[in-house]
Amino acid sequence: MTEHPEHLDGAILQRDKETYAIVPRTPLGLVTPQVLETIAQVVKKYEIPVVKITSGQRMALVGLKETDVAPAWKDLGMDIGRATELCVHYAQACPGTAVCKLGVQDSLSLGTEL
Repeated sequence: MTEHPEHLDGAILQRDKETYAIVPRTPLGLVTPQVLETIAQVVKKYEIPVVKITSGQRMALVGLKETDVAPAWKDLGMDIGRATELCVHYAQACPGTAVCKLGVQDSLSLGTEL
């Protein structure tokens, strides 16, 4: 696997060979209002044309210029959600007893631990 330069850490080159996607880490697909606001601010600031909810319950920010990748990560202040490396990409968990009347165990804590 080819190493990315440090300023492109966590970035995925797109089909156009000019723009990149980044995937902030959102464990279990849970986000706070502050995380949503921060992502929205970054999308506006860097004029990111596509925000895609992935099948792994993550948000891919697609269409970043190469020069904007590192500053966008800094502004996000979030961990990189590794999208292409050999690792656990995501864990899914139902709300469990935290909010679901049908929950039988604390699925969110278990999913977070995994």
